[in-house]
Amino acid sequence: MSLLRVSVEGQSLEGDAVQLERAGLALPALTPSAFDALNDDELVSRRQVELAAADALALMQGGHQVAQRLTTVGRVESAAERDNVVL
Repeated sequence: MSLLRVSVEGQSLEGDAVQLERAGLALPALTPSAFDALNDDELVSRRQVELAAADALALMQGGHQVAQRLTTVGRVESAAERDNVVL
């Protein structure tokens, strides 16, 4: 299975055209049983946990910001009602 194909074209400092050969990245296809037999990489697993934690933190922070906005809106509406101001 081909995953990546790369070719680079450019210009040298002398102004000559430069073209690098095509490079690629390919991996063999695995059967489901061969895939299941692969060992987990500890570093990759740790990074996945870190990413999940970062996502959860971002959601919590976003929820906190929404709560703050709603509280602010509520205060403004309460003040407007108290002072008989129509918003």
